[in-house]
Amino acid sequence: MAERVQGEATKLGLEVVRFAARDYGGARLDDYHQGQAVGVMNYWAYFNSRPVPQPADLVIFDDAHLAE
Repeated sequence: MAERVQGEATKLGLEVVRFAARDYGGARLDDYHQGQAVGVMNYWAYFNSRPVPQPADLVIFDDAHLAE
């Protein structure tokens, strides 16, 4: 799912950093932290991964029922 969101955002011309268990943004992590790129991640990565991404000003959940 995160891959699809990343692809669609890229088509729109947005800078994107995708966070996943084994792909945590690398050098682009700073772009996310500085507000230069949109962070795309699944629910688990946002709440449970290490290092923890800094909180975002806006979070949009797809499949929000998983938050229960």
